[in-house]
Amino acid sequence: MEVNDSAVKVLGDQTLRQIAIDLVNTIRNNITIDWTVKESVRAKMRAAVKRLLRKYGYPPDKQEKATETVLEQAELLAKDATREVILERVFQTVTHQKTVADRLKERESLNVELKSSFRYDIRLKQSNPKVLEKIIAKTIAAFMNTEGGTLFIGVDDEGNILGLQNDYETLKKQNSDGFEIELRQAVEKYTRNKIANENFKLKFHSIDEKEISEVIISPAPKPVIIYDEGGKQQEFYVRVGNSSRPYSWDEFYEYSKRRFK
Repeated sequence: MEVNDSAVKVLGDQTLRQIAIDLVNTIRNNITIDWTVKESVRAKMRAAVKRLLRKYGYPPDKQEKATETVLEQAELLAKDATREVILERVFQTVTHQKTVADRLKERESLNVELKSSFRYDIRLKQSNPKVLEKIIAKTIAAFMNTEGGTLFIGVDDEGNILGLQNDYETLKKQNSDGFEIELRQAVEKYTRNKIANENFKLKFHSIDEKEISEVIISPAPKPVIIYDEGGKQQEFYVRVGNSSRPYSWDEFYEYSKRRFK
């Protein structure tokens, strides 16, 4: 969907994301087997999308283009797209494409988490993979169990760039390739789920001559559980506000009925 600076300033990223989520539901509720060739169905969907954009105060000068773009995307995805695929693509189109540095200034939120490191303990000034790797896996799982999001590694809570050099020095292969290999192994280890690795991708950025990692996480179609190293203790996390919150098993069952269908 086409957006401009006015959309971001007026609505903010959180509202834009909610629009994306509501658009997914609108698309799902209006798609029929042959909707792409029935003008009456297209008109119904077009009207529903316009009502949704007006509801959230989307800039009027962009509503028509946004509506047409949503319909075009829906046609492409109508045959076999899952809710998660639609959500990811729609969200990518309604959120303003900011620079990484600008996004880091916004600090942590429901959809963004900042972590200083992956394996190197800054407070202890030494490698501490048993503790820190699980924290990273827990954070990624929490995003998967909610609506996805972004984890930046190599950045402290205040948005200051720390870089990954200390992490690299704890690896056999001391570069971004080695980092991604170890991170994916850690996620598989603590989730006991190889498929979980399909729900995120990594990018690396150089800011102020320091490299950081951006982990882009998609919503998972099934619950992602965190295990301890012995495999006896199981934990379930979701994103609540700007943190990853553990749920009791009663909360897990209630949440799963709403989230995973």
